[in-house]
Parts: sequence; structure tokens; C-alpha cells
Amino acid sequence: MNRTIVLSDVEPAQLSLRHPLGIDLDLRVTLRSQRDTPVDPTLAQFVLLPRSRGSVMPYDMEAYDVANGIARVEVPGTSLTDRNGYNIELYLRAANAVPGDPPKPVGLAARGTLVTEGLAYTSYGPQSMINIPVVVGPPGPQGDPGVGIQGDPGEDGERGTKWTTGTGDPTTPPPLDTLKGDYYLDQSSGNVWQYNGVDWVNTAP
Repeated sequence: MNRTIVLSDVEPAQLSLRHPLGIDLDLRVTLRSQRDTPVDPTLAQFVLLPRSRGSVMPYDMEAYDVANGIARVEVPGTSLTDRNGYNIELYLRAANAVPGDPPKPVGLAARGTLVTEGLAYTSYGPQSMINIPVVVGPPGPQGDPGVGIQGDPGEDGERGTKWTTGTGDPTTPPPLDTLKGDYYLDQSSGNVWQYNGVDWVNTAP
């Protein structure tokens, strides 16, 4: 969801939304001055004030695109549970002069309301309002395959038959890496020998 607000030197700008209950809110706000220039969104703060109770829900905004004055805030759906909606306040802040202290507000940039929808389809569970309407339609196109985490390597498999060559009869005893079924070619005679696990056997008829 994207919104553009023009900041005023006289009063806070308007920022109002409609959003379903229990659905994650991903909001990008573009801040512009009355001269239509970007306003630095660094350290902006998004605040929700539930209308059914006297609590405050502040969220630090991410400076998504400083050059164009865009800030982003994500509110989990499990936090959007008030059927009466929320008041919205958006503050601009500056770094505190005391190291380690939180940023301090320098002005209320915008305010408005968040109207919640979808009351007929909601129900309560262990994590509050989590059920939302599901529309069943035709299947969509196949998405790109994801890249999973590389698994641990499996055990080494059994080595297959190995061929070696030389001149003359094969060495007895054979090298340590010789396994049953391995072959040896005597290049001087053309004879082929096979190791049976104990001795080399000439396979020539």
C-alpha cells in the first residue's frame, strides 16, 4: 500500500487508510514538502492508537528511499484486531543529543484513521484474530522454484570397477586400493586379469 502526503507548516497532513482485520499491513509513505521536494524520512515513526482501548502501538519506520522521501512500515496482522479501528499519527524525529537515548519527536507530520474491514469473516484463536476470507479460483501460473538450504552431504557410495594397465603380469599382492572385481590389462600380451579378492585371474580363454 502506497500513500503520498504533503507536509504543511501549519497543521499535520491527512493520512487515512482502509485495511482488513488480521492482515499484515505493508505501508510505504512518500513525504513531500509544499514546494514538492522530498522530505528526509530517516527516523520517522508510525503510531497506531486503538479506539477500543487506551494503548499506544509505535512502529519505527524504515527509510526505504531517502533520496525520494519514502519510508516503510510493516504491522503484523495479529496486531490489527480492533474492530473499531485506529487513529494514526506519523512523527518526524531527530537523533537525541544524549548517546544511547531514543530519537526525540520534532513534529507531528500526519494524522488520520485506519478503518478496519472484514468483520463478518473474523474469528478468534490463540493468537487473536487470525482467520480471513479465502476466495477459491482457478490455479495461478507456476512460480519460480525457490532455493532451499543446502543439505548435508550423504555417505560415499561403493566404488565401481577400476581398470589399470601395465606391462607384464599384475603385481602380487596388489596395491592397497585394489578391490574385488577390478581389472588389469597387460599391454605387452593383451591379457586381461580380474582380481577375485585374493588373486588375479587371467580372463583369457
